[in-house]
Amino acid sequence: MKFIEYADRSVLFSALAQTVAQELRTELQTRNHASLAVPGGTTPAPFFEQLNQVELAWDKVKVTLTDERLVDENHERSNARLLKNSLLKNRANAATFIPLYSNDTLAGTEALAPLKPLTVVVLGMGTDGHTASLFPNAAELAAALDPNNSALSSIIHAPNVLEPRISLTWSLLSSAQHLHILITGAEKKAVLQQALADLSDTLTMPVRVVLQQNVTVHYAP
Repeated sequence: MKFIEYADRSVLFSALAQTVAQELRTELQTRNHASLAVPGGTTPAPFFEQLNQVELAWDKVKVTLTDERLVDENHERSNARLLKNSLLKNRANAATFIPLYSNDTLAGTEALAPLKPLTVVVLGMGTDGHTASLFPNAAELAAALDPNNSALSSIIHAPNVLEPRISLTWSLLSSAQHLHILITGAEKKAVLQQALADLSDTLTMPVRVVLQQNVTVHYAP
């Protein structure tokens, strides 16, 4: 794991946008397409606003979410709605978006298979140690973390989570050539330190499965 601490969030969002853009460009030099999976929530929105302005062959990039709530795309809690309003505009409007949930239809292995291997994955992390929608104590968690699971997505039901979720499974997330985690604030940094203290218990803090990999954690206060 590589940990980068930035002076402030604006520097983080700008630097991460440039890093992700360069990783996508490098992939496009040798292949005619690249893929990007990003988180929902409010934290990454300023990063998306930076990334959507980057000059890139966006028409050759497929974009999806690491996870989604099972709500209509127009719902205020929809990650797809957030993505369309913050990333998939300006230059990035030319990218192909592959939603995880649309018109009451879940994106299964057939829809997600063209993304594998993923070029770049950017993940968030919750204060309970979840990442994507891989929540502690979710009934489906063990299967979703299984690297040999042939399913590329999973429905997730977890305690204290308002809606059922759909999450990319670890078998798809771990295919990424470049893995990043984006966190901000002292509370998240403390959670990261707790996770790093014992990487073996991935069911209690699922983010640990990511922290065992070649991943870069981007942090700003």
